[in-house]
Amino acid sequence: MKKSLCPPCDFLVFFWMLVLVGCAANSIEVNSDYDVSTDFPSYHTYQWLKVSEEITGDSRLDEFLLHRQIQMTVDQHMSEKGFLKASTNPPDFLVNYHITVKKALDINTVQDVYGYRPHSMRGWSSVVISAYAEQLKEGFLLLDIIDAKSHSLVWRGTAKGFVEISITPEERKKRISEIIKQVLTRFPPNNKG
Repeated sequence: MKKSLCPPCDFLVFFWMLVLVGCAANSIEVNSDYDVSTDFPSYHTYQWLKVSEEITGDSRLDEFLLHRQIQMTVDQHMSEKGFLKASTNPPDFLVNYHITVKKALDINTVQDVYGYRPHSMRGWSSVVISAYAEQLKEGFLLLDIIDAKSHSLVWRGTAKGFVEISITPEERKKRISEIIKQVLTRFPPNNKG
């Protein structure tokens, strides 16, 4: 039996930000929010929040390799930012993430003008407006930073984008790294007034 990656959180909406298990980096929407009263410069060490895994019913999300890749990538980027993963001492903050995929509708419109239309506007022309709808999968990733002492959410980074159905493990690893790097460019926030 798998355990949940997301503990019950009364103060947040469960949908996060994607592991765009296949979004192109330029189509990813990244955002973040944080508690302005948090002293982020005092944070130096972290650990992963210990939670049970959640069964989503989506084989792309219920995959051990995906979860391991996300954690390893976050660890790599945290290390590059100078944060140390605490092994014995209590950490300054905890890290957790949530991923989900849902159906989305991508609607595009195209306007075409046909015919002759001189400057005097006496010629003829025809305007055709076409709309195309495509049902896609939209992925979400939420990356949470939780103060270890107060157990309060102090920072959340999110990513959202359309998911490609089939990508290779190498492409997935590269995209996970790109997405997490984009999200973590906003952590820690520069909250100096």
